[in-house]
Amino acid sequence: MSISQEEVVIVGGTDGHRGEFTTEPGAGLINAETFEGLTDALITHQINEGESGPFVVGGDTRPSGSVLHHAVVSGALSRGMEVIDLGLQAPTPAIQWVAREEGGIAAISFTASHNGAEDNGWKGLIGYNKPTSAEVEDISRLYWDKGRVVPYDAQGNVQVRPELLDTYADAVVKNIEDEFGEKPLSGKRFVVDGANGAALNITPMIFERLGAHVDRFSCDESGVINDGCGAEHLGGLETFLL
Repeated sequence: MSISQEEVVIVGGTDGHRGEFTTEPGAGLINAETFEGLTDALITHQINEGESGPFVVGGDTRPSGSVLHHAVVSGALSRGMEVIDLGLQAPTPAIQWVAREEGGIAAISFTASHNGAEDNGWKGLIGYNKPTSAEVEDISRLYWDKGRVVPYDAQGNVQVRPELLDTYADAVVKNIEDEFGEKPLSGKRFVVDGANGAALNITPMIFERLGAHVDRFSCDESGVINDGCGAEHLGGLETFLL
């Protein structure tokens, strides 16, 4: 049964729905149930708008990533989507770029940005763009209206395409070199704090391709995302520089 505009509980916002991951059931929590339902609602919104195309998904390296990744993919497959899966080292800008290049109906980045490893988030994209406040409200309405969880083990067409991240990197390097010339960072040295996150490989690689010498901190996949590293923990980088 539909709920009135006044009763709509907004799930997240234009920057997504994030918080501490839980295995407990419950609508609106950061769990598989919510991620699956929100994915269904996002795709429903786009179909209602007459949009079509593949669905793009990717995320970061959080411990909860594999569970929520499965939920998002299942939510898309339950709507008959062709899914382009970029994996668990896919920065949000790369997901947006792939969605644009592939003509995606929608995309989801599951990440909680600088939050601790215990958190995660669902960031839905309209095609390759951030949703407006009105679009977030409609997706939330569709989520609550449905009132049930889509099948968790839906089967369908999933294309695992991590190589598209390399294509994205090629495009970034070309764009910069078209503007500033070949290897514009030659002779320069950078320290990259990869925060053990989604961009831990792609960011230093792009800098190196642009000619820079790169010292890598928290880029070796041996640590936990944002644990002693990243934007909220600069002490780790300071120690690395000593």
